[in-house]
Amino acid sequence: LPATIGRRLSTTSSTQAIPPDKSTLLGVFAGSLSSLVGLGGGFVLTPALTSTLILKEGLTQHAAQATTLASIVISSLAASGSYMLTKATKDARQGSNTNPTSSSATSTSTSTTLLTPHTQSLLQDAALISLGGVMFSPLGVRVARKFDSAQLKRLMGVFM
Repeated sequence: LPATIGRRLSTTSSTQAIPPDKSTLLGVFAGSLSSLVGLGGGFVLTPALTSTLILKEGLTQHAAQATTLASIVISSLAASGSYMLTKATKDARQGSNTNPTSSSATSTSTSTTLLTPHTQSLLQDAALISLGGVMFSPLGVRVARKFDSAQLKRLMGVFM
């Protein structure tokens, strides 16, 4: 029985490194799509990482999902930070343009205020959503481990 488990583990896990050029291209595509329309990681990266058309040997569904989730953390921080910074800068410009008698010192201090009420609201919403995700992600991982790679790939296809 232990030999069977060893063989099964070796066929369901992948230690293949993704070529850096393909990793970068996938990141550019998924990051751009994700920032543009709010999706990308799971819908672009996971299928791409399991595809033998993109990689010589596609990753298992479990490995692809783990890789995708790890990359989403970093790219999501960059995208959400950019959105908040852009919104704060736009609000500051509009605020300085609405009062033509304001001094340049006032408009300068306004443009450096990043924690506008809108940004604070976004951060609060993100924190609450993340709390739920952090609390229940381990449950999702345990459930995913009950499926083999093919079953998990089909399940993902149903949700897409």
